[in-house]
Amino acid sequence: VSGDVGPLSVAGGLIDDKVNNIKYQIASASMDVAGLTLAGTYSLKDSTTDLTGMEYTASKTIGDSTFAIGYQDKEGTANYMTYGVSHSFTDSLSGYAEYQNTDNDGTTTDTTQMAMGMKFTF
Repeated sequence: VSGDVGPLSVAGGLIDDKVNNIKYQIASASMDVAGLTLAGTYSLKDSTTDLTGMEYTASKTIGDSTFAIGYQDKEGTANYMTYGVSHSFTDSLSGYAEYQNTDNDGTTTDTTQMAMGMKFTF
């Protein structure tokens, strides 16, 4: 379910995974402020132990490039910081680069991930 409430775009959903006996509830909202897109998402995984997640993102498009930053906190697992840029070279060809720092909970080793790629649309 999604819709607009004034300048705010909102969405929500429910998923019932009967095979694994897990339910998910998700709510999100986003809005544009002076050319900056701000968004947030809350999720609840209802299984043997309930787990929540929060995600916040901001993005800005300048010309043919979009710059983005995100923070995610997944209860009982890790916190994530993500940075990325995408660029449209033509109507059909775009490229992207992303970097993520994962701060794992407990004694699990923290990690960093990087990705680069090209996308061609027919």
